Amino acid sequence: MRWMAIAALAALLAACGRPTKPEPTPPRVQRDWVAEISAEAARAESAVDVVPLADPELDDLRIRARAATAAGQHADAEATWRQALDLRPGDPALWQSLAETLLAQQRWADAEAAAAKSAELGPRVGALCLRSRYTAFAARIELGDAVGAAQARMRVEECVVAAPARF
Repeated sequence: MRWMAIAALAALLAACGRPTKPEPTPPRVQRDWVAEISAEAARAESAVDVVPLADPELDDLRIRARAATAAGQHADAEATWRQALDLRPGDPALWQSLAETLLAQQRWADAEAAAAKSAELGPRVGALCLRSRYTAFAARIELGDAVGAAQARMRVEECVVAAPARF
């Protein structure tokens, strides 16, 4: 009788010890960071905006890169942006365009590095500033760095300059 009780207890414990199926994790939603950056830049109302001068020598390359991006050919767009950067390595708008192309390719660290170069060379206010800092925010989110993302998000707000009060 004692052995039957032990066997029953062992069977009960074995049943309790069976691994349960883990809860399925919901699929991760891919964010369209480039669209978010464009929307954020368009939404921000800054009293000051610094716009780089147009460079006709780069117009064809810009058109080709934007067309490649629109067609979803991000590798071609990246190659074209890099070709433009070979001609004008000090152009912050080109660096930012490259950064956004790298974001579209989910190359987070590379995108952050290109955005940092844009921020280093570019204005400290306005849409280009906001785009580069929002790119850093996106990269930090995707890299799983919550603290870095929070810091980058705070820096985004520095790009917007409120208009002075007028009476």
